[in-house]
Amino acid sequence: MYLNEIYFGQEGSVSINGIGEASRFFFDKSAADLSVSEAAVLAGLIKAPNQFSPHRNPERCTARRNEVLEAMHKNGWLAPDALGEEKARPVKPAPYRGYHQEAPYFMDYLTGQLTNLYSRETLSSEGLSIFTTIDTQVQAAAEKALRKGLERLEAADPSLKRKDPAQSLQGVVIVMQPKTGYILAMVGGRDYGVSQFNRAVQARRQPGSAFKPFVYLAALDQYTPVSMLDNSPQTFTVNGQPWTPKNYYAQAEPRISFRKALAQSQNLATVNLAYGIGLEQVSRTARAFHFSVPKDPYPSMALGTLELDPLSLARAYCVFPADGVLPFPLSIREVADTEGKTIESRHAEIERLTTPAKAYLMSDLMRDVVRDGTARSLKQLGVTWPVAGKTGTTNDGRDAWFVGYTPDLTALVWVGFDNNDAVKATGATAALPIWADLMKALPQYVSGQWLPLPSGIEELSICADSGKLAGEGCCPRVTEEIFLSENRPDALCPEHECSSPIEKVWNGIKKILPSFKWAAVGMALIFLTGCSILAPKPVPEKPGVSRHPPPKESPAPAPKPVEKPPEPKPLPSKKEKPAAPPVNEQSPMALAAVTFSQQGQAYLKNKKPDEAIRALERAVNLNPRNGENYFYLAEAWIMKGNATQAKEFNHLAEIYMKADPEGLGRVQTQKERINKLK
Repeated sequence: MYLNEIYFGQEGSVSINGIGEASRFFFDKSAADLSVSEAAVLAGLIKAPNQFSPHRNPERCTARRNEVLEAMHKNGWLAPDALGEEKARPVKPAPYRGYHQEAPYFMDYLTGQLTNLYSRETLSSEGLSIFTTIDTQVQAAAEKALRKGLERLEAADPSLKRKDPAQSLQGVVIVMQPKTGYILAMVGGRDYGVSQFNRAVQARRQPGSAFKPFVYLAALDQYTPVSMLDNSPQTFTVNGQPWTPKNYYAQAEPRISFRKALAQSQNLATVNLAYGIGLEQVSRTARAFHFSVPKDPYPSMALGTLELDPLSLARAYCVFPADGVLPFPLSIREVADTEGKTIESRHAEIERLTTPAKAYLMSDLMRDVVRDGTARSLKQLGVTWPVAGKTGTTNDGRDAWFVGYTPDLTALVWVGFDNNDAVKATGATAALPIWADLMKALPQYVSGQWLPLPSGIEELSICADSGKLAGEGCCPRVTEEIFLSENRPDALCPEHECSSPIEKVWNGIKKILPSFKWAAVGMALIFLTGCSILAPKPVPEKPGVSRHPPPKESPAPAPKPVEKPPEPKPLPSKKEKPAAPPVNEQSPMALAAVTFSQQGQAYLKNKKPDEAIRALERAVNLNPRNGENYFYLAEAWIMKGNATQAKEFNHLAEIYMKADPEGLGRVQTQKERINKLK
């Protein structure tokens, strides 16, 4: 166990640990193939690895090797004639080729997660096979996009360039599968050779406006996308001190809809919204996402002044495309012993944080960030498929973020300096282009589809002026909007008069000619048609819409000082009709999901769990709400002997099969099998 972990020196930025790694690095062979002289060299390195390195100090290395050989002879482990032969051999290490580790930041995180999920005794076993979640193509694309993006920023603004590489502009890229939590790529810095500090998991930065979606999520029980928020300049008193928060642009609308406020990243509207629902509610939501939140909430938290690590933020955004489920960020698929049997790990929890309907509504709101808001330049950058996400910029431009997702991938980009120097750019200008370069390099992960519409969401015609239900043929400007079923507007628009066809003609005539000349005509029309000219025509009820007083919106009390996260000035917004129809059971995507599911079940019958997992994961990506696929994934992992993975997928099956008593019975039976497997 000692020889598997002992330190054998530092080569560049990477430490050489364990006899196996040292044998390969210094002599390009396995430990079992070492000669006596070579083994003595490695034994001699333990005392002072860098001082006795055969690459750096061949003379010292030879002398130290001879000391080890003498000790072996003294203890009777080496015959006198063999001692002479071995001491006469020159030390010939393998040529120094530089030590390059693929995805070094990911591998560091993997090492840490191994020790968290597996016991020390397990990891000291010989012949373990570790299967990771990394996708080498995604990792390469992430590294390239970050390198090019940082160089582009420095070329555009030479003041960002630093002579000392250790002080250079830095960045982070994280790519995850939202439904599984698998980490497909992790870049924790610009150059691992310069700095091994993994900013993806070790840095704590302010998310700025990238935190705002969690404020808006917390408000969905009281507010709708058409609720109007106060966005006017004002001064508040906080802890006895005046505070005047500001929007990025002074000419922002004084009143703005819930949807536009998030798309345009309006600070004042967000602060007032946080006070409207209560700062404690915002704090509870943040804690549910595992953000570190102070005991006493403060108003600037609504604008992202709390600190968190990038991986926590990327994981939190996975909730929206994953139907409200928070995944566990995994770098390890499984660990197997020499016989190929999966070794059980500690359980990695997944949690349901919100409903599929609320998750979908938030995704639809964040699609407007890309269509009309602060991330609208994505289209000019070549990203034309459906995307949702949020930019973020902290005070004085110290941090620039963009977190975006499709149904298949969630990707985060952060740009900043370790010493908090200003980047002098926003999330839209610094982080967004890197995100676009990354996604364009991954066509295999771009289906062009959007999230299927869940139950609990209703699409209604709304008067664009009043925000109420549009009367048929009455409101001049009508838009389509989506709502939670339990929080939809019930009141019809009160601002526009609804008239019968004859009344419209009569009112037009009255505007042209004196009414007294046409009084007789009016009476005749009433007599002949039986239509009332004076009484408005009742608006026909829409299916499922009742006329009850609308729910009252909570007032928005005063906030506390907060830093101004600048965002790019948005263009005038034009609401699109949400393009998120339910998956048609006869659509190519649905048919492909069924095909993969059937393939997976066939592999299970033939006792081929690895092939089944690959097929069923594809089915899940195409149709994430089919509980049967999660059930069969759990079955496959049971077959492989991995109770941890089986438990996670069985839990997802339970979530999506709640309406199926028979299915829930099967899930419960499978749960008992998993418990026995442990």
